Amino acid sequence: MYRCIAESIKPQKLGPRGARKVRNMSRKVTGELWASSGDALELVAELERGNETVKWELDAENILRSIMWASPEQILLARTYGGVVIQDNTCLTNRYNNKLCLFVGVDSENKTQVFAQGFFSNESTEAFDFANKFFLDICGGHPKVIITDSDAAMKESIRGVFPPPHTTHLLCSWHICKNIKKKCLSILKSEKCADLLRRWTRASLATSIEAFDGVWTDVEDLVKGTDCEEYILKFLYERRKHWARCFHPTVMTLDMTSSQRVEGTFSVLKKGRVLRRNSTFRQVRAKCEQIAGELRLASTMQATKQTSLGKGYVENDVKKSMEKVMTAYAEVGASKYAKEEIWAEMLASSAYDTSIVTEGRDSMQFLQNLATRSVNDSNDSTNVSGHDHGAGDVCCQVPKEVFEEDEAPDTTMFGTTSLHSFCRLVECVEIDCIVKVLYKHKPDRKVGHLVIVGPGGFQLCTCLQLLRRGLQCRHVLAALVTRLKRSDEFKGQSIHPRWRSSVEPWSIAEVKLGTFDGDGDGSYDGGFTGDWEPSGDFEDLQGDNTSVSVLSVLRGRAFANLTELCNRAVRTYTDSMTRDSTTADQSMFGDLMRHVNDFVEKRRSGDTEESSFQV
Repeated sequence: MYRCIAESIKPQKLGPRGARKVRNMSRKVTGELWASSGDALELVAELERGNETVKWELDAENILRSIMWASPEQILLARTYGGVVIQDNTCLTNRYNNKLCLFVGVDSENKTQVFAQGFFSNESTEAFDFANKFFLDICGGHPKVIITDSDAAMKESIRGVFPPPHTTHLLCSWHICKNIKKKCLSILKSEKCADLLRRWTRASLATSIEAFDGVWTDVEDLVKGTDCEEYILKFLYERRKHWARCFHPTVMTLDMTSSQRVEGTFSVLKKGRVLRRNSTFRQVRAKCEQIAGELRLASTMQATKQTSLGKGYVENDVKKSMEKVMTAYAEVGASKYAKEEIWAEMLASSAYDTSIVTEGRDSMQFLQNLATRSVNDSNDSTNVSGHDHGAGDVCCQVPKEVFEEDEAPDTTMFGTTSLHSFCRLVECVEIDCIVKVLYKHKPDRKVGHLVIVGPGGFQLCTCLQLLRRGLQCRHVLAALVTRLKRSDEFKGQSIHPRWRSSVEPWSIAEVKLGTFDGDGDGSYDGGFTGDWEPSGDFEDLQGDNTSVSVLSVLRGRAFANLTELCNRAVRTYTDSMTRDSTTADQSMFGDLMRHVNDFVEKRRSGDTEESSFQV
């Protein structure tokens, strides 16, 4: 059709919009010619015959409008690691021009995993509601963070299905940068557009709302009076809580700020043109199942490899302390990824100088006075850099010149929150001492962090990596190992349970932390309340965290084999016995073992064909 029209009408007469309309019409007609009335029916029948959990809906003409499904392995992954999820859609994968939807996250080895997939006939709010409710059903709880693009329909759906008190909705930084280039590059010159991107990046990494407002003033000056003013100053600014870190500094995002993992999965699906515009639903489903299986296999192979701790010169006394930290990680069953990360952080800790600022009961008063001075300095009209000079360049804003050095600047030594906000966060903590950690390899840029050390193995740094990633940072290790010589106090429970097999509670969740001051509407007050439970992102444990019920840990989980189930049950029961084990725990454990033995006998006699055991 397109060729016939092009032959009869000159292309220049069609214009860009006319040519686009003709192409869309051609694709629609071609899709109708390729369409098979039994394709959707065969897909639904295949899914219902298998072990997948599937949900679909039809339109008024009994045509498949939306369908979502997830395998038992994907449901297990979603229930365990679905606290942080990325959602996105792609087109050109099937002959019906339906959008392919994926929910993606990471597991304990920081490997990409697919939680659920499906098809939409359109990207409407109703379609997104259908997908989000399906994900809510298979997880059994709200995700703590969901990262998407800037689709207005998706934003409206998340507001209804995953409301802000339960879920933090973040916008993909890669999509935002892409839209800035698309809307501003033709209006601003190349150098000005690059400067705009740098200023936006500085705003996204601002340490406080006041620092954000100061940087955003520079953005306003650059785009004022141009055609891209409406997009920057209205669209982006109105959604600032969804991309600026200062509005959610303690939210655990696992250092993910973009949808790169789901985009990479789409790239693998389309690689080699295996999926084309004329692919059927069943072909797409088979490819998705293959990729999801390969991702799970890659994670399993990663976990079984010998941990590579890298090379680097370490002093003997520091090495002995590091061995104690690694032993603590091994005792809680830390993943290979967590062990490699903590070793890399320990090697990097040698790049910092440490000094004890204060000790004892006056530590909190000292911190409050320091925070007050930093606020006064930041309110001074002469302080235009956004640095907290009263704190000795601790928790300082990333300076402008850092972004001009290279495309991927190192911002680890700069602040992720203001000192005043950090003081409010730890105002209820009994502080033993405060250690100042400064980066020593750049004398002209003496910046660093403060490390709070408290009783019971409590350590928290102003970089907030423990809250944002669930892993300890290099600054805490530098303070404990090289300055305080208190590496014995390091506990494996300080890392988040998603990075270890132990079901013991997250140590930071047992500490009462304060809240950050927001801007008044309460959507993102920055407070940390221990959102994730000890044994997984969605576990609903009954009673006090100090008594972990075996049943609450194992209920509703499908295990790949009996060995995994038994090991998890024994670990959980042992942990319960070391605390306040109840008679119900002991009785349940006996019933569980008898149930496992019955299952084994049925498998041996051939009375059951089940390949997995579910409590």
